[in-house]
Amino acid sequence: MENIKEFFEFTESLKLNQKAELYDKEGKSLINGVYTDLFPENAVNDKVNLPNTTIIIGRKGTGKSTIFQKSINDQILNKNVFPLYLDVKTIYDRATPTLKYENETYVSKDELTKFLLYKNFLKELIVEVKKRIEKHLSFNIFEKAFGLDTEKIMAIQIELNKIEKELDNAFEKIDINLFSTIGTELEVSKNKNTTLEFDLSKDPSANINLQNGNGQKIREEFNSIFLNFFNVKSLLIDNLTAIKEILQIRNLYIYLDDFSEIDYDAQVIFVNYFIAPLNNLSENFIKFKIATYRGRLYLGKIDRSKIDFIHLDFFEAFNIYKSITRMEELALDYNKRLIETRSKFFFEKGDFYDFFDIRKEDIHEILFEISMNIPRKLGYILSYCYDSNLIHNSKITKASLGNAAQRSYEEITESYFEANPYITRPFSDKVNIANQLNLLNKIIEKQKFNKQNISKSRANIFKVPNQPTSHFVVNEDFSSLLNNLELNGFLSTYNKLKDKSNISSTLFALDYGLTRKHNLNYGRPKDAEHRKYYSDSRFSLNHIIREHYNSTQVLKCANGHEFNFELLKQFELYEMNCPNCLKEGQIMKCKITVSNKELVEKIQEIERTALLQVDFDEFKILYSLRQFSPISLPLKKLSELNDMSIQFVSKRIPKLIELGFIEIDQEKSLAVSKEHYLITAKAMEKVIDFVINIRNEKNIESEQSN
Repeated sequence: MENIKEFFEFTESLKLNQKAELYDKEGKSLINGVYTDLFPENAVNDKVNLPNTTIIIGRKGTGKSTIFQKSINDQILNKNVFPLYLDVKTIYDRATPTLKYENETYVSKDELTKFLLYKNFLKELIVEVKKRIEKHLSFNIFEKAFGLDTEKIMAIQIELNKIEKELDNAFEKIDINLFSTIGTELEVSKNKNTTLEFDLSKDPSANINLQNGNGQKIREEFNSIFLNFFNVKSLLIDNLTAIKEILQIRNLYIYLDDFSEIDYDAQVIFVNYFIAPLNNLSENFIKFKIATYRGRLYLGKIDRSKIDFIHLDFFEAFNIYKSITRMEELALDYNKRLIETRSKFFFEKGDFYDFFDIRKEDIHEILFEISMNIPRKLGYILSYCYDSNLIHNSKITKASLGNAAQRSYEEITESYFEANPYITRPFSDKVNIANQLNLLNKIIEKQKFNKQNISKSRANIFKVPNQPTSHFVVNEDFSSLLNNLELNGFLSTYNKLKDKSNISSTLFALDYGLTRKHNLNYGRPKDAEHRKYYSDSRFSLNHIIREHYNSTQVLKCANGHEFNFELLKQFELYEMNCPNCLKEGQIMKCKITVSNKELVEKIQEIERTALLQVDFDEFKILYSLRQFSPISLPLKKLSELNDMSIQFVSKRIPKLIELGFIEIDQEKSLAVSKEHYLITAKAMEKVIDFVINIRNEKNIESEQSN
């Protein structure tokens, strides 16, 4: 088959999301040509370019970074705006502190390290802002855009040096006061507890309680000291305002990518001491552009009425139209524009549609169903089709797309979630991963039962082709319990509707690859006669979710009072206070606790073994090395294969070497004067084979159940 390399490059471009990657072979940016807006007339891009703080919300791979790249490129040509891009996760990873204070008996080392990390994180952020401005000043395009001469550049450099000097002074005072205060407080704690006449070393539980108490004290002192010494207005805003006057610009746009990848406490510190002050005190000079996942965003005291929210996921993006038919039309339109716009740059001789044995008018509907309009996911699926079909001189069929979607689900979505204790989850999600997988299996089994059941039904509503069982309905009160599964790609919100009892409900769609794996037919009947197909009571899974959580989770206070999990919404309205304790004149908070013994044991096993000992990104690095083994790979190649920055990968390498999962290829490294890395047998056994075995076991279980 001719010109398949063009198809390969096309798919790879969809898989990449890092800002630095959308360039041609000559190093020229492709963004203006390949950028495809979610809405017609570049509506998303136009909104991001407005002088407002903007928050873009979407799952992994929905194109948040690409939107940023397009907006930044626009601002370079706009003499009124100076753009700064910050990769928050990379900066956060770079902020690992060195613990200088040692007193593990009276303070949790982990607790202290955590707050030192947040301190370093803030410092690294401000240093990065300074570096980015300096870098821009060296670009001819910026010099031309802002009419910079030697005198102006020198004046800006003076202001930047002020930032660095004042930052060093502020953090020196913070360090001195933080350790001095902590040391005093710990000494007080030590003296107090001496009078209790018990030996902490012989009573681990007491030691833990004391550490937790001191952890709270550290948190209080940390916030107090920062309020005293970290004046963001004098430290940063005043100097940036001076730069503004030199450049004669209207706004500074700060683009914060991968904001969701840092934990809740880090976001609190970040927002309270960096974003909120700059946003609220800079007299509309500084505007933030933030990329995040739904459910992983802390806004603190930022005025929400002054924020533009942009949603990229299917339902959240298009539900303004209320009509599900119209929503699907817009989704298909986006898919078509995405494919055809990008095709102009990658297909010089061939044509995208020539590689398919599918009617052109059907291709985009299938591509939407298998990807839910997530560009990166679409890129991976088409890449798998390249491997399975095109290199073997065979065109892509609907069946091969389904197989590729299943492969994407098994290798990416399922494997990482099951084997990774560090999986990204919504901040509000307090339900453990094992429990949610248990629930997902119950949903799948119910849909398998529905498939068998409706095949025997004579009801007119089920007289549709293939009789799909890929969608289901739950009450609105229960839908939030599925947020984690949705964030990690197992299912998607498809529509909001009223069930037969006129109760507000959510229509969910299972991932196409998941349905393929479990032999469930995917689809939604679209003719008027069968439009209420999924409104049938057998597709209401309220009882499944209710029974699952009531049997596996309880709400429990420290005094032992237990309540059914389904009361969670009511408890949240009253800040999780235990009603029984309130009657007794006490204030006790209820927490979500596992109640199922079997599930408890499973979770304990997960926690005991720590599973992979690696996080999601580290797993990807090892998996890449395994694919090329025994050929060793340099840092740059690893970053390209995994769509990560070189700096980000280099941060992970020492840990993986320490764990014995990778080693340096000495011979190759000496030959080319650049370090090359090999995966070890230990990593193959403890990480890669471990994940593969989990997947195989699940597949066997699924086959046996069928």
